[in-house]
Amino acid sequence: MDFATIRYLYLPPSPAQCATDMIPLMSGFTASKWYNFRRGYLAAWPDGVGVFDLVENGDLVGWRQAWRQQDYPACLSLIDRALDDANLIDLDRVPLLDKRAQCLLHLDRPAEAVEVFEHAISLLAGHDLLSHELALTFNLAVVHSASGHTARSAELVDGILAYADDPRVDPFILEQARLLRDQPEE
Repeated sequence: MDFATIRYLYLPPSPAQCATDMIPLMSGFTASKWYNFRRGYLAAWPDGVGVFDLVENGDLVGWRQAWRQQDYPACLSLIDRALDDANLIDLDRVPLLDKRAQCLLHLDRPAEAVEVFEHAISLLAGHDLLSHELALTFNLAVVHSASGHTARSAELVDGILAYADDPRVDPFILEQARLLRDQPEE
């Protein structure tokens, strides 16, 4: 058999292989270049969304796909699997906990979601990630508001708005906090 002329079949690359190829390119990307690269990549290979799940979210277990499909029980289970990784540092746990709390809300388990949001916020203590902390606090305020705990929600919103003049705070968070504060009670 002539191995120089034989035809080989190649399997499609895994998301991890594609992500490894992309990482060196990304250092030179601006936000708009990244956006356009992502759009072009997904237009050419729609199944490549798993590559971006890995690159953008560190998703090694498939929870983003379950989230996109609105399969919240599966997403919750997959996030729990990801959180079981002993090598995961606290700051990498925060976005997973945020999404875990959102899954719990979709599954009508607000009391558990409150605990998860509070835990995620506690992991940010001591880090200069004020916008992240306030975004999670806003999510927590929304849960309290929807659960009828309006006093607690108002307290959290007031805490967010106390940072109105802080340049580190994303104006969108402040805008949303004002809208929540000003929404009429039902």
